[in-house]
Amino acid sequence: MKICIRELNKSYSDKQVLNNINLELENGMHGLLGPNGAGKTTFMRILTTLLPKTSGEITYDGIKVENKKEVRKIIGYLPQEFSLYPNMSVYETLEYFYLLSDIKSTKSRILCLLEEVHLETCKKLKVKALSGGMKRRLGIAIALINDPKVLIVDEPTAGLDPEERIRFRNLLSDFSKDKVIILSTHIVEDIALSCRSLTVIKEGNIKYSGKVSDFIKIGKNKVWKLPIDIDKLDDIKKDYLVVSTVLEEDRANLKIISEIKPKGAEPVNPTLEDAYMSLMQEVDENVLEIS
Repeated sequence: MKICIRELNKSYSDKQVLNNINLELENGMHGLLGPNGAGKTTFMRILTTLLPKTSGEITYDGIKVENKKEVRKIIGYLPQEFSLYPNMSVYETLEYFYLLSDIKSTKSRILCLLEEVHLETCKKLKVKALSGGMKRRLGIAIALINDPKVLIVDEPTAGLDPEERIRFRNLLSDFSKDKVIILSTHIVEDIALSCRSLTVIKEGNIKYSGKVSDFIKIGKNKVWKLPIDIDKLDDIKKDYLVVSTVLEEDRANLKIISEIKPKGAEPVNPTLEDAYMSLMQEVDENVLEIS
């Protein structure tokens, strides 16, 4: 599967939400990052045919996004917020969504799907008895009913405990072997540990698109560790972006993002989060491409 996006624009009245988005996505897990209001949800809703674009072109192996009926056959979507009937069992919930999807369900199909999302032992449990992570996995099962070639998920690990986040990341990684998965999240660690490529959107513009490993290079020579006396902390925060502070008695160990080396600081190898924070400070409106 190959998704081609060319000169995609979306506007509401005089507000430009997406501006000339150009992307190509193939099988694998692709991260989507950006601050609130960047246009990520609008972008995903356009990809899922739930929202019309203003201009541009989107194709799925040559199928145009305007062909909603055909596109919806190959797409699964898990929004950040979704509702389920609390008194239905897990098994009954899948039966119901099979019916809504106009796809014939069988017991073996449903059980196989529950096994894929590791809920086979919960089939008789009512939805209201599920944990947050279990509900998310049930949401993925619903999105997989039509065996989609493209799976789009919005903030799937928000509010989950660390163990469930790991389980969910591994689940998506397994599915990404033969699907295009687009993962939108504010949790940078989820992208660092599961995605092969990354797109960063800010104010409707693509600021970076490429490999996760290359993106980290943006933070090279911009991340510093600096030990200081605690009484100097407020002054340092006025001059630099401090991304972490570890207090030890009357001293503080800081991690700082800065183009210029602060006095007394030592360089630190950047993480994905460091690179992201560095990029968010950039004033250049051009897309960053690192070779």
